[in-house]
Amino acid sequence: MWQIEPTTSSVLALAAIVKAGEVADRSSAIQALGHIGPTAAIAVPVVIESLKSKSLIDSSVEALRQIGPGAMAAVPALIDMLIKSQDASVGFSMSVAEAAMTIGLRPAIVPRLTAALGNNGSGVRMTAMLLLGKMGAAARPAVPALARIFRDGKNNEWSQAGGALSTIGPAAGEAVPLLIEVFEDIRRSNYSRIFALQLLRDMGTAALPAVPALRKVEGNRVLGDYAKQALMEIECHSAPK
Repeated sequence: MWQIEPTTSSVLALAAIVKAGEVADRSSAIQALGHIGPTAAIAVPVVIESLKSKSLIDSSVEALRQIGPGAMAAVPALIDMLIKSQDASVGFSMSVAEAAMTIGLRPAIVPRLTAALGNNGSGVRMTAMLLLGKMGAAARPAVPALARIFRDGKNNEWSQAGGALSTIGPAAGEAVPLLIEVFEDIRRSNYSRIFALQLLRDMGTAALPAVPALRKVEGNRVLGDYAKQALMEIECHSAPK
């Protein structure tokens, strides 16, 4: 990798190589920009363009991660690239996720991540849920889609969706009807039913519509204690101050 002084002129020179150089030189220039780090933020537009080249994707993603918050304009492009890949490997999906998280996640990307939940690629869906789970209440628009995955998802996807709903917390109130469906369904594993009860517990007053259903399972040998905990938290938060 080239060793370059982190000056504006050197960054611009590297950006010019990324834009019009030979493939090998472009790759080296991208790596050098990443090594420079935040000072290379002015080169972000050309690094974003390099995401379109298969031979430069990996180095470009890593360079954007190293540049950090100054590469904020790249996050939508990273998400779009992941969505289009569909068959992305777990390793590549995680690289994109780490880059996006290091740069920063803003509410403006929630629609893109919500759309990614319907992608054909499992790696894409899992990465979208991971990122939504890092955004807290800002991810509220994704709640209906996350709730459907929690109810209907296969393998690890339903629990990843549950994890995202957990971090959204009380703002995930739209999920309550589907969470009730899950804990009432005796065909489901105890783990998934208990998870649903814990999510309701953490929603506080947003889970008030679940109270009648929770009372019905208070005496259940497996679910009873979790239902009681949920009721206590919901009623505690809804009590007059």
